[in-house]
Amino acid sequence: MSVGWLPSLSADGAYQWQQDLVGVIGWLILVGGVGTVGYIGLAALFGAAPAQRVLRRIRGG
Repeated sequence: MSVGWLPSLSADGAYQWQQDLVGVIGWLILVGGVGTVGYIGLAALFGAAPAQRVLRRIRGG
């Protein structure tokens, strides 16, 4: 999936940081955000008190 967005991630791709930096940063933000949301959601689902507090704050309660 990521190779389509960033060809430099393929095994035979050459990394050119000046051209790929914006894409790499965007990819990291996207993956980090998805991971964070997934982690907090699963942690809250399984009863982790800190995650439940975060969700209450997000909901405004």
